[in-house]
Amino acid sequence: MDKENLNGIPEEEIIKCSYCGRNEAAEGSEYCDACESKLLAKRIPFMGWAAGFVSLLAAVVLFTVAMSGTILTSGVSSGDKYADDKNWHAAYEQYFEGYRKSVGRINVINDFLNGIFETEQRAYVNPSLGIKKKMINVVANYYGPLDAYYYATAFLSENEMAMPFMKDYTRIYQDFHTTYMTVEETFNKSFEENADYKAILAEMDEHADKEGVNKVFLNYHKYVVAVNLGAPVSEQIEILKNIEKFAAESGDDYSWLCNPTMAQTLYDAGETDETMVYLDKIIESNKSSYDAYRLKMKIQVMAGDVEAAGETVAEFRANYENNELGYFADVLEIEYLRCIGEYEKAEALCVEADESYKNVPETNGIMDLTYIIENRLIVPTEIYRQRALLLMTVGNYGDAFREIMEAYRMETYYAQNLQCVTSLNDPKFYGTLYLSAFLANSNNQVAEEDMPDVEMVLGMFSEGSVSKEIDAIKNGEKTVKEVLAEGDFEAA
Repeated sequence: MDKENLNGIPEEEIIKCSYCGRNEAAEGSEYCDACESKLLAKRIPFMGWAAGFVSLLAAVVLFTVAMSGTILTSGVSSGDKYADDKNWHAAYEQYFEGYRKSVGRINVINDFLNGIFETEQRAYVNPSLGIKKKMINVVANYYGPLDAYYYATAFLSENEMAMPFMKDYTRIYQDFHTTYMTVEETFNKSFEENADYKAILAEMDEHADKEGVNKVFLNYHKYVVAVNLGAPVSEQIEILKNIEKFAAESGDDYSWLCNPTMAQTLYDAGETDETMVYLDKIIESNKSSYDAYRLKMKIQVMAGDVEAAGETVAEFRANYENNELGYFADVLEIEYLRCIGEYEKAEALCVEADESYKNVPETNGIMDLTYIIENRLIVPTEIYRQRALLLMTVGNYGDAFREIMEAYRMETYYAQNLQCVTSLNDPKFYGTLYLSAFLANSNNQVAEEDMPDVEMVLGMFSEGSVSKEIDAIKNGEKTVKEVLAEGDFEAA
């Protein structure tokens, strides 16, 4: 007979306590009475901690929500307004400011949470992906999808780069990269001595049907070769029309690539009516395009339509009066006034603009770099350059040199400290610098203290390193006014 317990149940049928394994489990439970009491005593502290955690979490959530209300809305609505009007530069300013403020507030939240949970440098909250998307979209509309892709790589995570909104930008980048890698060897032949552009272009066409080659970008690389090797403008335009043809066949929008390039090339060919068509296309899609407004103004002045040119300048200023591009509106108006002979008004605007943008602390005569970076201020070197052009136009070459030389010192200082691209590599900038030095020296207008700087600048240039317009002035073929106030209006 099997051994039974006190209740008459066989030993093998008794349900043992799952905790101690020795005693019989209480009715309706998997634990014995003794173990149930122990476990209950252990649960109380845990539940108390959990309740405290929930209370803390609720407080954190309330704090985070309160902060995020300003994080998510700061700069977005005003940025959206500018974006709707296709004022992309102004929209970016607003989005960036909102993003910058959100990062500051998010740092406060993360510091708070790291302190509560005793962690270090952990990002519990990250900036909204929505405002990042808006900023990337602005870059795409202002510059193009290629620039948007490169811009995104600077501050998106690997997972964010793989998100659907990046799909088209990534595809465009891959098309561009694959096409360039395919034609790279042929393209590099354009840098060889006595390179034959026709042979190189024909060889590039042989890559057209290779896997991964985008014919729009293939022809763009052909265009670059044609420009660098001095192909006739008519042949450059033919290549650009092929870009437009393949762009239309692709079904994708390549206007960001086609329109600015076609406008400038048609202008170089003297086809101003066609140029205006493309400029209007650019302005319609991008009210921030200073280059398009500037070229349109120049064409109108050269055609004698001063009133229309003034309306173009006024339209650009109206778009950006109250934001950073107000600086470029000043530059455009100063150039316009010089081009139409309103020298006194141009000089007054130079002084006014200089004072408004140069309200910055100085160290040893140089504007404080840290202050400029932290406050995102404009360095007004282009105002200085425009004033130098104005002074040269009226024959004051010595003051013109001092003006552009101050801009040169500023640009050099910022290039060395910021280690970024500056106006020093811009043909318009160094052309103005050289021309002012040449004219001041040739006309005996160099002050004694400026002579070392003049000699330094003149020594920086050799034959063939300046523009045809400057050579024409040097050789007496054109006057300064014919170039700066009646011709192309530039020293480049």
